[in-house]
Amino acid sequence: MAARAAFDAGQLPHARLATSGLTTSPKKQATRMIKCECQTCGYTIRTARKWLESAGAPICPHEGHGQMSHEPLEAEGEGTEEAEAESLLAA
Repeated sequence: MAARAAFDAGQLPHARLATSGLTTSPKKQATRMIKCECQTCGYTIRTARKWLESAGAPICPHEGHGQMSHEPLEAEGEGTEEAEAESLLAA
């Protein structure tokens, strides 16, 4: 049935898209949640970059453990497929 629909539709009304070898598939979603961990007890939680930037790292719920640690935040767009594609297009 799908083959019949493709046949009925005919040719596309435009030429093949020039993508310079880049994929036209949907972009893979980057990890949004960043892992924070208490260095004292190992309690872990994941939080959004937005909250780490605006409010700082969360505080461990155990008494006296203090602020949790997390990996350094990358600059926006750094290390993503989108940033790599943009750098290729700029060259």
